[in-house]
Amino acid sequence: MLRVLIIEDEKPAADYLEHLLGRIDSQVEVMAKLATVRESVVWLSSNRSDLIMMDIHLADGNCFSIFDQVDVKAPVIFTTAYDQYAIKAFKVNSIDYLLKPIDEKELRKSLEKFHQFTSAASYDMTELTEVIRAMNRKPEFQQRFIVYAGEKIRSVKTNEIAYFYIAEKDVFLC
Repeated sequence: MLRVLIIEDEKPAADYLEHLLGRIDSQVEVMAKLATVRESVVWLSSNRSDLIMMDIHLADGNCFSIFDQVDVKAPVIFTTAYDQYAIKAFKVNSIDYLLKPIDEKELRKSLEKFHQFTSAASYDMTELTEVIRAMNRKPEFQQRFIVYAGEKIRSVKTNEIAYFYIAEKDVFLC
């Protein structure tokens, strides 16, 4: 079951979105349809959903103020008539940005994208853990160089080298 919260101040748009979600995926349960920033903050303070469908302009303000007031954990698909907020939307939990009127094919793609993200998150985290450990290790730098000094081979410590330069396809150090 996919638990969805719809935050949309236009009732016909909210109802249409609920209808489309039901046609696309019978496992969708719309937990609530909210029309204001205030209602959304109250609901999100004590409830959780798997996904949020959110309009930008709500009855009492801009939806981004929700993120300032409550820690939103669920991914968001923005559904709006305004394209100028797309960059700001992706700075919060956005996984997609759909322009109204909502096209069923586009909504279907957004839900597929959501499912890809959530199924990827459930994989064995061993490989990711190893990558994170490797990123956190201090890099190991070469401590010395073996160089020719005339006819002899010599070991030079890195902290004794001022610079390298190339001349006639050979590398030199000073």
